[in-house]
Amino acid sequence: MSFSGVEWWGDELSVTVSMGGDAAAQDDTAESLVARAQLALNKSLAAGGDRVIVASDDENHSLKV
Repeated sequence: MSFSGVEWWGDELSVTVSMGGDAAAQDDTAESLVARAQLALNKSLAAGGDRVIVASDDENHSLKV
């Protein structure tokens, strides 16, 4: 497991990031775009978190951070 640390009031806190995203299509609504980004975030978390997943039409691209 990798993490970054942040010092806060003398304590070292570990910080991880999980993100999901998607590119907007011409016929998207805000709701449809957010729904696809949420699905990508759910996949990021299901894969163990601490990663970025960007969805596309044919596949998901994952980057372990």
